[in-house]
Amino acid sequence: MLDIDWVKIPEGEVLLGLSDEQRETLHKKIWASYGVDNLDPVDRAAIESLAMRHRQGAHYKLEGLTREERRVLPNPNDDRMDYFYAEGVLGHIPQQEHVWLPSFYIARYPITHAQASEFFRDSKRARLFRPGYNVPNMPEEFHVLAAIEMIDWLGARFPTTLEWEKVACGIDGRIYPWGNEWDASRCNLTSRDYRPEFSRKNGFRHTVVDAYPKGVSSYGVWDMVGNVCEWVRKPSADNSKVTDADQLTVKGESPETVHTPEFVWALPARTHGSGFNRAGDGEIGLRPV
Repeated sequence: MLDIDWVKIPEGEVLLGLSDEQRETLHKKIWASYGVDNLDPVDRAAIESLAMRHRQGAHYKLEGLTREERRVLPNPNDDRMDYFYAEGVLGHIPQQEHVWLPSFYIARYPITHAQASEFFRDSKRARLFRPGYNVPNMPEEFHVLAAIEMIDWLGARFPTTLEWEKVACGIDGRIYPWGNEWDASRCNLTSRDYRPEFSRKNGFRHTVVDAYPKGVSSYGVWDMVGNVCEWVRKPSADNSKVTDADQLTVKGESPETVHTPEFVWALPARTHGSGFNRAGDGEIGLRPV
C-alpha cells in the first residue's frame, strides 16, 4: 500500500463561502483590473447592469438590452468579456456560512506520479502521459474512472467540496490558503516566472508538489491552489462509495484551466461547473481522504 503523508483535520465549525465584505472587495478589484472604475457614470452603470446579469447566470439576447448596454457590450472574443465571466464566477460562489464538519484525514500532497505508478501496475485503466509524467514528485492527472478506481484501490474516499474548502482556507474564513491577499508567487498557475528552474528549463507547466512553501494552507496541506485541479465529491452525493462520474465535481485550478483574472478563478470557494473538462479529464489530480 502507498506511503501517504496524512494530515488530521480536526472536527469543528468552519466559515465557508464568501462574506459580503470579501465579495465587495473582489468586485472592486475586478473593476480596477478592467478599468470599469474609470468609466463615465452612464457607461459604468450599463457595465454594472450587464455584470449583474452574469452574476445571476442570465442568458440574454441583444433585443433584451438597453441602448446603453448594447453600446458597452464587448464582442464575444474581446478580452473585456473576461470581466463579465469573473463577475459570473463571483455570483455563483455561495454566501459565507458556518458549517460543522467531523474530523477527517487528508493527504498532504496530491497523488504523485510515483504513487500513481504503483496503482497503474495493477490497473487496466488508461494513464494520462503528460509532459513530466516520469518526474516522480509531480502530480498525476486522472481520467475520472481511473480516479474512482484508485480511490477504491487505496481503501480511501474523495473529499467532499466542503472538506476540501476547509483544508484550503482554514476555519477563519480567509479567501486563499495563505490569507486574504492574492499572491501569484505562492502557487503554480499561468506565470512560469514563479515556477522552479527545473520546470521552466524543461517547459513543464506542472511543478513538484512541494514547490510552493508560501502557499501551504493553515493545516500544512500543499498545492490547494494551482498545479492541478482535484476531483471531489458533490454535496448532493451521499456517503456511499463513489461509483459514477456524476457523483464528482472539481475544485481548484491549474495552469491550463485558469482564466483571467486569476485572483477570482482560483478562489478555493469556487466549484467548477458540471461536465468540467469531462472530455479528456486533463489537469485533474487526486487527493484522498
